[in-house]
Amino acid sequence: MVDVDTILTWEENELLKASFQNEAEGKLKSLKKFEEKLGLKKNHESDIFEIFLDVDPHSFLEKSNLYTDYRTMEIIKKLTTDPVPSSAKRVIEIKEELFRLRAGHYRFLYRTNFERHKIIILKVEHIRCTYC
Repeated sequence: MVDVDTILTWEENELLKASFQNEAEGKLKSLKKFEEKLGLKKNHESDIFEIFLDVDPHSFLEKSNLYTDYRTMEIIKKLTTDPVPSSAKRVIEIKEELFRLRAGHYRFLYRTNFERHKIIILKVEHIRCTYC
């Protein structure tokens, strides 16, 4: 049986292509700046990877409430020191370092650039919306 977390849907493939375009155009938002905007002061000294939000996750977090923002960002912040936690699954059908992570009530799709120490979050969605 195939694990659905290791397969990229057509929609997610389009998100991946758009993400590279958004990165080239400078449309990605830094998680640090987003935290500052919300008034969440964090210590970033131990961060190994810098996290960027693509357009969809940024709008998801802007529309959600502060409690959801905080819970979601805590999960994302863990990626700064461990970019591929044991619960993450690599999407196997493409050459990019693309991972899917289920944590709490959320599912994340993100790509990692190990050379530049960057993580770009492509998609954040609530689990109840994942399999609708």
